[in-house]
Amino acid sequence: MLKPLILAAMKQYPLGLSEFDLISEVSEVSDVFPKSCGGDSLKLFRTHFLLFNSLYRLRSELIAECGQTLEIGPLNIQIRAFSADSDTQAVSCPVDMKLEEYYLDMEQLEKTGMEDVDGMLDDFWRKYLAENHRIEALQELGLDENAGWSEVQKRYRELAGRYHPDKGGSKERFQQLTAAKETLAMCLGK
Repeated sequence: MLKPLILAAMKQYPLGLSEFDLISEVSEVSDVFPKSCGGDSLKLFRTHFLLFNSLYRLRSELIAECGQTLEIGPLNIQIRAFSADSDTQAVSCPVDMKLEEYYLDMEQLEKTGMEDVDGMLDDFWRKYLAENHRIEALQELGLDENAGWSEVQKRYRELAGRYHPDKGGSKERFQQLTAAKETLAMCLGK
């Protein structure tokens, strides 16, 4: 029931829609989504989950039947022509495959409660805020943007040894270095 509504909305916007706009478009012609989630995180999660479940199912159908695909993301959802060369990588990207597997498993929807949703939101905001400070943290440690976790740890140990208060260093500088390492740990999923 949801896929035809999504497809109709998508065809009206060839340049794509955001998740929010697509939910709004579908809500104008159907009551499949609540009119307002009113700050209810669980209702919002369920709306999001049902939309993405339908999007991933629709993408498979479009590839098989129409030679088209869906670019799926929260900021832009767009129908595009499917080309085996360019889209095989996009469809088989490990992150995208994990997301697709997650959203196609309806047990995820059924077993996810309010505490789970609150935990996911907390994790998202922590990572989002950390990502905003990632460049500053890299600069604080004197690392480039491509630095991995082992480089972060190595550089932190070098600088911590130099600036630790017990070794005559500045307490403030040591705290800055530690905060930078913690920010990068969050960004790198450590």
